[in-house]
Amino acid sequence: MDFWTARSERTTAIVSTLVAIAILAGGVTAFQSHHAPVDDVVQLESDLRFQLEVAFRHDPNERARRLVLLEEVTQAWLQSPRSTADREQLASWLLEATIRSMPGSIEKLPVAPKFGESTPQPLLDQQRPDVLVETPLSEQIAEEPIAEEPEKSKPVLLEPTPASLAPIERITPVTEIVAPIADELLATPQPTTTPAQVMETPIRINLTELAARIAGYHEGLDEIDATMLIIEPANIVALLEQIRLLEELSQDFRFIRLYYQTLTDRERRAVAEPRSMAATLAKIERRIDHAQEALSGDFLGEFDTSHQGRFGALRQRLTAITAATK
Repeated sequence: MDFWTARSERTTAIVSTLVAIAILAGGVTAFQSHHAPVDDVVQLESDLRFQLEVAFRHDPNERARRLVLLEEVTQAWLQSPRSTADREQLASWLLEATIRSMPGSIEKLPVAPKFGESTPQPLLDQQRPDVLVETPLSEQIAEEPIAEEPEKSKPVLLEPTPASLAPIERITPVTEIVAPIADELLATPQPTTTPAQVMETPIRINLTELAARIAGYHEGLDEIDATMLIIEPANIVALLEQIRLLEELSQDFRFIRLYYQTLTDRERRAVAEPRSMAATLAKIERRIDHAQEALSGDFLGEFDTSHQGRFGALRQRLTAITAATK
């Protein structure tokens, strides 16, 4: 009798969960924004600049030093071949620099990444002869009608010496123009941001975009909560996937919470407050306990010592998420 009762209760729970998921899917609005991909260097660079503006608004000197390093890394990236490896290095550096500029975890910025080297100098050397040669030829063609006019009076005026000297006199201005351009392209870029400019620039937040990102974050939490009701207790693979998704959401939470804290009271009335991850973390932790109990009661599970290590790794990742989102 207990067996059929437990099975009936389990079936009822699954059906109720499926109905809840259907209602949740129908109620989610289309107005949402997922977190930026790891390789979206433009978004990551923008997030880092905003983080520096907020975290060091009372320490303009430190903010200026970090902005200078950011400019140097950005200019080095622009002068690199911008390969996939270079993009991954830049994205990792921007994300790590943002984390190290968070209130409560401020550390020295990581060492600037070493991008691939490009060779712009040979290209400029190859282009200079073309510029120097093409300019005299075009000017000689422009001078041909003037050279033909003396034929009506005196043929003696058509001497080769003035014609050959004229292009030489015109080469000098072209060289003077090309050389400074090449020197400017090869010169070390100077930071374009100064402390005075940073202090005068007002901080503006797009409330529409922030509200969309918060909505996407809340939807991600709801999906994890719903999935935790469906998966089997001993399904370690499913638990691992949910923890991975939660780690990605924790990065979104840290950014949007920081943006939300800078809003005025009037602005906060137009944007929903980011929900805490504590409830979802507690659900996953209970699922880990149930999975460990289920495998411990299994006859074959008693001989598999690797389960203890897996559960320990899962708990460590949950602890890291909890510490990062406090």
